[in-house]
Amino acid sequence: MPLSQSQLQKLGKRLKGCVTAADLRLLDDYRRSFLAASAAVAEAVHASTGFEASQRPAKSTQAILEKLQRQTTHLGQIQDIAGCRITVPDMAAQTRALHALLERFPDGAVKDRRAVPSHGYRAVHVVVKHGTCRVEIQIRTALQNRWALLSERMADRFGNAVKYGGGLDEVQGLLQDASQCVAEVEAFETEFAQLEASLPHELAGDATRVSQSAAKIEERLRHARQRLNDFMLSIPERLELR
Repeated sequence: MPLSQSQLQKLGKRLKGCVTAADLRLLDDYRRSFLAASAAVAEAVHASTGFEASQRPAKSTQAILEKLQRQTTHLGQIQDIAGCRITVPDMAAQTRALHALLERFPDGAVKDRRAVPSHGYRAVHVVVKHGTCRVEIQIRTALQNRWALLSERMADRFGNAVKYGGGLDEVQGLLQDASQCVAEVEAFETEFAQLEASLPHELAGDATRVSQSAAKIEERLRHARQRLNDFMLSIPERLELR
């Protein structure tokens, strides 16, 4: 039988203390109960956005235990027991995908971590409900995903605390710098896309000025992309990641 909210709250409290084998079995049963909801949401994401969703059907028991230790929320309030992810080309596509998902899931709760990153992590999350289960949909750009994969790799090498602002200062500094480089590139991409969208109107006024503005933004974007690429490629050697 499904656990009630009261039972989940009590289980979560016990898991913060002395963990027993019986409670771990209960936790494993609980996380597996999200499998069908995760698959259904992934299909809806693909149908709504056109992007194939990679599934994380159920958060591992270890990851859930660590989250319970980090946060004050109880087990039944954790919103990313199950989830899926799509990776889109850029921020314009990211916003379009978000709007498409909100049309499909109008009650979805949005967490936009682009303007205010979480320890350098930038993405858009939408938490939706399928039946009684909450499922988290992550929308990342290709650059945001590249940063997230780097963070995962550093966490594997230097400890999971890296993903949550902990660990070595040098590692945190590099992740923050990389995140800022990604944000700079994506800001230029957005500015350039906005200028392109306005071209039909602007060209009726001063075509030369518009052309010069576009060329300047494109040059800044090219340099920002090169700086980001060089920086990302230098990180493994600087941290002796092999």
